[in-house]
Parts: sequence; C-alpha cells; structure tokens
Amino acid sequence: MLQEVSGAGVLLKVNGCLENCIIRNNYIYGHETHAKINGAGNARISSGAGVYNYGGKIKNCQIKGNIVKAYTSNHLSVFTLGGGCFMINNGSNKAVMYNTLIANNELHGITWDYTDFHTVAIGAGLCLNSGDFYNNTIVDNKAVTAHAPCTNVMCGGAYLYSSANIYNSIIYDNHAEGGRTDNDA
Repeated sequence: MLQEVSGAGVLLKVNGCLENCIIRNNYIYGHETHAKINGAGNARISSGAGVYNYGGKIKNCQIKGNIVKAYTSNHLSVFTLGGGCFMINNGSNKAVMYNTLIANNELHGITWDYTDFHTVAIGAGLCLNSGDFYNNTIVDNKAVTAHAPCTNVMCGGAYLYSSANIYNSIIYDNHAEGGRTDNDA
C-alpha cells in the first residue's frame, strides 16, 4: 500500500492558476511508519514540496528553497519526487508552467539502516509526469539518496516521463548525490 504526501506549499488542481507568486521554504517530511495503512505498507511517496500541479497553470512565479525528506528502514521503500514542483495532467486538463524560476530545492530519500529496498530521488527541481513546461529556468537543485544496494534513479534538475514536454528552458548547475546519479535532465 502506498501513501502520498504532496503539495506542502500549494496543491494546484484542475484549472487553478498561480501567477506572479513566490512559493518558498515549504517542507515535506515523512518516514516509513506513515506508509503503513491499516497495518500494511511497503512504500512512502512524497512529492512537490513547493507545488503539486494536478492540471493547473503556473506562470511568472518563483519556486525556491522547498525540501522533501523521506526516510525508510525495516524493508520499506521511499520515493521522493519533484522537490520544487511535481506536475501531472488531470484527464484533458493539462498541467502547464511557463516563465518560472525553480531554484535551490532539495529531495532526500534516505535509509536509516542498510536496507535492500529502494531509496529514490527523482527531479529535485521538477518531476514532470505529464504536461507542458516552457520558458523556465531550473538551477541549483539537489537530490540525495542513501547508498543502499537498490538506490536507483536520481536527478538533480528535471526528470521527464514520456508524456512530458519541455521547450525553450534553461537547466543548469543541479546536483545529485548517492547511488546512481544524473545531475541535470
């Protein structure tokens, strides 16, 4: 069973709009005991400390200094996605972002013991599941995972799924630390 904690700063839903806003210093913290729902559980998912965009529009904003930290032990996996922003379409309502700065955000997927389960940090600046992202800058974001045997995908800048689009954007000076790493997109 999965439990998700998302959108500490803003949870933007269908047709919602953020314009000329500063979203900063928001924080999601979780550990595996929260992942247990009705006594069963195997993963912890935390995403979008700054903004969780579920079919809305973000324009001319700054998303800075947001942090996701999720910890695991006792053979549970932890997934952290989009420290600054997580974007996903909602049906026919497209998640869109333009003319926005995403900077100095962090993802931490950490194990308290040497577990054989996954610790994953995907897109410290942006995790773009689906939607359109254009004329934006992603800079100086950091993803950190434990050095566990199953640490997998990490990305400091932007992580894109197959139905995501980025146009005319700048992605630079992002960092990933831990197991397998990919610094920028």
